[in-house]
Amino acid sequence: MTDASYADQAAEFIDATERYAALGLPSLPEDPAAAAAMRAAGYEVLAEVLEVDGPVVIVHVLAEDEDIQHAVSEPELAAGLGVCAVDLEGREFIATLRETPDTGPVLSGFRPVPGAG
Repeated sequence: MTDASYADQAAEFIDATERYAALGLPSLPEDPAAAAAMRAAGYEVLAEVLEVDGPVVIVHVLAEDEDIQHAVSEPELAAGLGVCAVDLEGREFIATLRETPDTGPVLSGFRPVPGAG
């Protein structure tokens, strides 16, 4: 990794952290038990639509590794954001992420980012 790419990644991380704080979104605690409890209870995250594929939308939670993607219902996401399916791609939104050993990660409670166009 070059110094420039490390600096770019560090700047992106700082920007994302500041954006999460400005939106009032929580971050997972470092304590594993507290983090597991928070995941099980559900917490709000910022996500982005990567791809619309028929009734399924592929999204990325911005606080997660770039390789982690989630599938959500296109009609449910469009309804929650108050937009047509054709307007979903590239759109950021807030959702509740809940994760248990039985269900795995589940996104729900979709809503627009406050102040977004």
